[in-house]
Amino acid sequence: MVKYIWHEAPVPDHLEVRQVYGVLFTKTGQIMLRVDNGFHGLIGGSPEPGETYEETLHREVYEEVNCKISNLHYLGYQVVEGDGEPYAQLRYVARIDRIGKNRPDLDSGKMCERLLVAPERAGNTLDYGKEGPQIIDAAIRVAEKYKII
Repeated sequence: MVKYIWHEAPVPDHLEVRQVYGVLFTKTGQIMLRVDNGFHGLIGGSPEPGETYEETLHREVYEEVNCKISNLHYLGYQVVEGDGEPYAQLRYVARIDRIGKNRPDLDSGKMCERLLVAPERAGNTLDYGKEGPQIIDAAIRVAEKYKII
């Protein structure tokens, strides 16, 4: 069974980072989620060779939901256990500067829905179990601190 453990801390050096996701806020304070076959998730994906984690998030957001982001701030990481060696999924907070027309993912060709949700609803809308509200609560605090919302 795969287990996810949320941490609001720097990722330890010994953990491989396999994925980078963003809690993306619009200028009006809503959070954008990606809906894929009914699953509500954050937007992001795997780093490519030579990319920084921030570059990964910029690229993945553009590929998956045709948006441009700025004002990225590290939020924390989630450890994934029970899927081979434990690894980390990073979480960032960012502001959406431009929302382009919805189109298929440039990498997979899959068309997914984009959903804008009020921050107070986002944690329970995410299909991330108990970690969803924890991640969103942390993201709101960081977004307020850095005046993203």
